[in-house]
Amino acid sequence: MAQSVNISSEQNIPDHLQNMPDPIKQAEEGWCDGRGTVEQVRTKLQMRQEGAIKRERAISYSISHKVG
Repeated sequence: MAQSVNISSEQNIPDHLQNMPDPIKQAEEGWCDGRGTVEQVRTKLQMRQEGAIKRERAISYSISHKVG
């Protein structure tokens, strides 16, 4: 039984991150030698994605508030 994930802040994701391949599908297709449950792997992938989004926001903020 597949679970659906609803991302409510999809509008806040930069275009280049939205167009990236689905990391879960990439992990399923390739062999992963890491240990952990499916939920742990999904949590780690989600944390990485959220970190990338936060870094993008921080960079955008710093550029937009750059003085002179």
